[in-house]
Amino acid sequence: MNGPSFTSDTCIDVRNRPEATCAFRLPSWPATASTNGSASSGPAAWTQDGRRPRDVSAYSVNWLTTSTGRESSSADRFALLGVQAAAARVDGWLGQGREIGEDKEMPAWICATCAVQYPDTEEPPAHCPICEDERQYVGWQGQRWTTARDLVRDHRSELREEEPNLIGVGIEPAFGIGQRALLVCTPQGNVLWDCVALIDDAACRQILELGGVDVICMSHPHFYGANIDIADAFDARVLVPRADRDWIARPSPRIELFDDEAEPIAGLTLARIGGHFDGAAVLHWPAGAGQRGVLLTGDTITVVQDRDWVSFMWSYPNLIPLDERTVLDIAARVERFSFDRVYGGWWGRVVVEDGARAIRRSAERYVARLRGERPSHATHGSPPSRT
Repeated sequence: MNGPSFTSDTCIDVRNRPEATCAFRLPSWPATASTNGSASSGPAAWTQDGRRPRDVSAYSVNWLTTSTGRESSSADRFALLGVQAAAARVDGWLGQGREIGEDKEMPAWICATCAVQYPDTEEPPAHCPICEDERQYVGWQGQRWTTARDLVRDHRSELREEEPNLIGVGIEPAFGIGQRALLVCTPQGNVLWDCVALIDDAACRQILELGGVDVICMSHPHFYGANIDIADAFDARVLVPRADRDWIARPSPRIELFDDEAEPIAGLTLARIGGHFDGAAVLHWPAGAGQRGVLLTGDTITVVQDRDWVSFMWSYPNLIPLDERTVLDIAARVERFSFDRVYGGWWGRVVVEDGARAIRRSAERYVARLRGERPSHATHGSPPSRT
């Protein structure tokens, strides 16, 4: 099945575009009182242009909660005055639409099942091509639509510190397929990995305190969310693999296409590895996990309930497996990266250590089961030994 219609003038081809930098920058910090009472021009570790701290973890702000629910300590809460001007650009971005006449507006419709946002139209689309594909599904009550304005009435954004310089961005209560995004904070810029359907005004301001979003990268179309609304709010670029070009649900000049690999900001690698979608991608963050390296995978490679393992599928909700050759190719494509930890697409789905070997042994197990091979305890009807 083909994805939504798409024209060449609604995106930028990175092969024909010179190196560009995001025009959106945080203003310089005004003089503020530091924790010891002395005057300060902002956190000492901020770069010369006042963009963001070199190590966000050193200035974790007190609205963050960790994955265990405890509040992060705050050595020096960011000066809100320093981001007020930047925050003004995101005020009220929720539910904004183009006026039609005097009292009508066109919302950007969000599919209630997959949470992907479509273009501004007066009436909702007749279909969601992403849900009608066999890798997803149309909800049991039929195709339903909502908007950011309606969604924010009974949902809110939730931000959690996953580890130093990595912030989870989710929606509560869960919406669509329930995924959460990840904000990677670096001295060179911030990358939002995967997207959700809503980032409310309070969360926008909190993300601005961490330096905003420079680039958005996504693992595959099921995690596109409201990527263009979010990119508009933060004046960010959006990188999409050329192989998934036909699945772009909301075209925009902010979108840049790449082939097999891209560098969203210095030091991070976005790589197409295929499988779940032809353009399914991962993001390698070498500085993560205490410099041991992190691989962000969405469900291109999904972290399963036994978090020492991962898995691979053509369709997760409809339980359609991938073939042997593709699974082994996925495992081979990520072997060039050095990483210890793997972050999947949902809260808690993390291979905390030994992630590279977890992917390799998971691929081998997957292929063995495709071939009909079973562990000995399953063949002989006895449980595995616990000794």
